[in-house]
Amino acid sequence: RNFAERDVVYFIYDGSRSGELEKLGVFDPPHCWDIELSPEMEFFIRQLLKWMNISQEGGIADRIDAACFHLLNELLIQRKHLIRRVEPETAIMEKIDSYFQFHALEEIDIDALSANYGLSRGTFFRYWSRYSEVSPARYLLDLRLREACRRLSSSRDKIHVIADSLNFRNAAYFCAVFRKKYGMTPLEYRERHQPEIT
Repeated sequence: RNFAERDVVYFIYDGSRSGELEKLGVFDPPHCWDIELSPEMEFFIRQLLKWMNISQEGGIADRIDAACFHLLNELLIQRKHLIRRVEPETAIMEKIDSYFQFHALEEIDIDALSANYGLSRGTFFRYWSRYSEVSPARYLLDLRLREACRRLSSSRDKIHVIADSLNFRNAAYFCAVFRKKYGMTPLEYRERHQPEIT
C-alpha cells in the first residue's frame, strides 16, 4: 500500500502488438478513468518493482511482460465494472447472453427463459434487439458454428457426428449453414485448419 508516490504507470509496446491490445479493449473509450488499487493490482505492481531491479537476469524480462499484461487486464476489468453504468435491461440481457453461451448446444425454450427473467416474449425480443445486432436464433447458430469449427480442427469425428452433437437437425442442414457462414464445406474447413497427424 506504498504507492502514493507513483502518479503514472505506463506501458510501451511496439506496433506489432496493436492487434492483441485491440482485442483486449485497450483502445475502447473511456481512455481515462479513476482506478482503485485492488489486491490483484498491488500484487502485480509489487512483482514489477521487485523484478525491475534484476531485469537483466534470465527470464525476468518475460516475467515483467506477462505481469504488465496481467496488470493491464485488471485495469480493463475494473474499467468495465466501475465506469459502465448498466441499465437494468442490459444487465438482464448479459445474463441471458451468458446462459446462451453455456447452453447453445441445447434446445432453448425462449418463452420459458424469458419468463425465468420476468420478461414476456415480446419484451425479451425488444430488449435483445437493443442488445445485439443479430436475432437470438442467429446468435445461437453462430455459437454452434464456432464450436463446429473448433471440433472440425481438433478432432477426427465424422461430420454427421459433429452435426448431431451440436443439435443440428441433420448433416445436410449443418453443411448448408456452415457453407453459407464460412464459404466452404465442413470437410474443406477441416482440411485447411486441422494440423497434419503423423
